[in-house]
Amino acid sequence: MALSLPGVGNSDGLDSWFEDFPLHSPKAEYQYMHYEEGGNRMEANVHHSAVSLGIFDRLNASVAYNVDIYSGATPSYSVPDNVADVITSATGTAFATVTGLISNRFKDITNEAFEEARNGGASIEEAAAIARSLAIANMDELLNQPVSTNFRTLEIFAYQPLERRRDVNLSFEYELDEQLTYTLSGGHSQEADYESTFVYANANYEFNDKLSTVTAGFGYILDDIGSVIDANLNEKKDDQIYRLGLSHILNKNSVFSLETSFRRSSGFLSNPYKTVYIRGLITAEEYFSGLVDRGVMTAEDALEQLDTQGLTLAGVDLFFERRPKKRSQWVFAPKLVQYVPQFDAALHLGYRYYTDNWNIDSNTFEVKWFQPFSGGWLISPRFRYYSQSKAKFFSPFFLESREDGNYSSDFRLSGYGTISTGMQVEKSIIDQVSINAGAEWTTHKGSLKLGGNGLTNSSYADIDYFTVTAGINIKF
Repeated sequence: MALSLPGVGNSDGLDSWFEDFPLHSPKAEYQYMHYEEGGNRMEANVHHSAVSLGIFDRLNASVAYNVDIYSGATPSYSVPDNVADVITSATGTAFATVTGLISNRFKDITNEAFEEARNGGASIEEAAAIARSLAIANMDELLNQPVSTNFRTLEIFAYQPLERRRDVNLSFEYELDEQLTYTLSGGHSQEADYESTFVYANANYEFNDKLSTVTAGFGYILDDIGSVIDANLNEKKDDQIYRLGLSHILNKNSVFSLETSFRRSSGFLSNPYKTVYIRGLITAEEYFSGLVDRGVMTAEDALEQLDTQGLTLAGVDLFFERRPKKRSQWVFAPKLVQYVPQFDAALHLGYRYYTDNWNIDSNTFEVKWFQPFSGGWLISPRFRYYSQSKAKFFSPFFLESREDGNYSSDFRLSGYGTISTGMQVEKSIIDQVSINAGAEWTTHKGSLKLGGNGLTNSSYADIDYFTVTAGINIKF
């Protein structure tokens, strides 16, 4: 699931499917990007290639092919550090994991209590009951040990093996006349556990002596979701995206644009690899009654009889996350491009406001400077600040259950801020060929969020990551 990487794409973006294709003049391009997180976490290598050409007088076509290769470690769940030794992630069935942990941890306690009771004259049945009660009491104390005020949130990582994602995008642009242009795009993306198919239709209309342009578009995405650790997982998700934009040439040096979009997602919106620590959904008595005393019932029946709010068990007080099955997202994004004659340069000022019904609000401020130099050089430094609030069902861990039954500890749904700085360099070799290279560094911290992150004594999900890019563009 490469689109979940912070530097490749994230949950609040609506633009990754609808990048402008290089149409009008025949052109070929290749772009390489390397993404890497600090602390030996995830890394990805992305290869993008595209070709565009005119088919008829007013019809242009473009095809793009992308390959993402990614691997590394990614957070699976998080817990207070003083209870971390109680938890284990699923290495087989949930039943085997939980019963194995319980029996190993309390075997000495139960054996010792059993022998002591027998030596005191108790029958086998009485000694077994005494040992069982003692083990349950010890486990109950362990599961409910208090979380101190100076706790540290501990992230538990899962290793992501090397995987590849491939996608092909095809686009046609038809110029009906000098004012109206239609675009139709479609594509398919595939990886080991995820398939996605999309279509997008767009119309551009120029008016006011071509000083103004209005753009309207609609897209539909259908995803098939599986899991490399659960062969039985077969879920679907679909998205409908609506976009409306307006750009206007204010004067010979200034262009203003405004874009709004709405996205409606339905279906399986959870991450099948993320788990979450929830205290109290299953008591120590229930663990022993339903899971350890498995001579009374089968493992499957024991799991079904446990009241887990419908969540799938993954360990002791550990469950696979669950998110709402619907999500509505809105974006409002104005932008100003200002030519600066004194420097023969252009300043791009952008702002983006995002909100959704998961209670996530985000603000993005971006500044870019495009400075040409003699010899065909173009240098563009950039700065971006991003801040978002947390989803209503997010917490690093849960010490009590939620009424709606939705839980996630995915750090991308937490409240955080990022600061990114970077630079892109482009060089024209000849009129038809140019090369480019760039780098960007991002700091991701909860404390960078507008108003602070609200997580006491925690550096939860504080990471740094960087991207480097290189590419070539050829015009025919």
